[in-house]
Amino acid sequence: MSNCSAIFLVIGATILIAGIVLIITLMCRYPKLETMTGKINLEQLNIYITSLRDPLSKKRALAQKRILKIFGINKYKFNSALHWKKDSTHIQSVYPKLNQNAPRFTKRPGAYGLTASFLQFLNIGYTNKYELITWMEDDVIPAGAESGLGIKDDSTQGITNMINKRYKVNEQVITNFENKFSAAINNLPKKKNDVYFFGHTAYCELSGKKPTNSGADWVKIGRNDFYKAGGPGSSCVIFSKAAIISIFEWVQAAKSLDLPIDMLFMELIKNRVITGWEVNTSITHNQMFYGLFEQLGTYCHHRKNNTIDI
Repeated sequence: MSNCSAIFLVIGATILIAGIVLIITLMCRYPKLETMTGKINLEQLNIYITSLRDPLSKKRALAQKRILKIFGINKYKFNSALHWKKDSTHIQSVYPKLNQNAPRFTKRPGAYGLTASFLQFLNIGYTNKYELITWMEDDVIPAGAESGLGIKDDSTQGITNMINKRYKVNEQVITNFENKFSAAINNLPKKKNDVYFFGHTAYCELSGKKPTNSGADWVKIGRNDFYKAGGPGSSCVIFSKAAIISIFEWVQAAKSLDLPIDMLFMELIKNRVITGWEVNTSITHNQMFYGLFEQLGTYCHHRKNNTIDI
């Protein structure tokens, strides 16, 4: 064999190997979700909104529904939230490992009910074997929604009243969210037991993940990353099927559950039960939050819509 032939053979083999590596890399991402008229097919995300059914929560849910519809999010189901006090007997019966007397729950009693609601959501995902399932809290709205409505955080009017009467949003705010949300959804990284967080509570301070210059839609959450809330935000989170199975099995093996879900998520990341990813962009107008979503009527120094500890 001539030297030239040998050289071409080596080059050809190198190109073939590079092509195989590229194909494997591309396969390590979920296939792009189908779209309808340029928008995401939300049914594939299996969104479950966790909501209480008391009068104030129902009023807030109506405001949330109207805002989500404006932003094109109109396909979801409900996970009936468990109340820390009213449902305590049921929680103790169904989730006996959840320790109501743990310091974190005595300090934040509503977190006990919310964590129980997550365990209920976990069972839904595990039973239905969804490829993806989305946890969403009942005060979550797309980033910029309140600002787009012209609502100020020092307003004396009830936020839900304002939204339920007047809910037209600036088109630029809608477009910006749709573009960022679509890009994030269609580029979910895949490693092992993946969980995707759409942001965190920043408390108007720098903590948690920051945007990087990598151009990626997501950044991996490190085991030692610091979040002021104790973990990445639980407002809107997508779970892969593998992650649901891994968390379910971890819960079954645990002796006691003592942490609110934001801290629980960080514990799962530290213990390599899940691989956490956070969006690599923030479009929030409310500096209480980082990411693609905010919480209705929640600001750095006060909150107008809280029912969790009632």
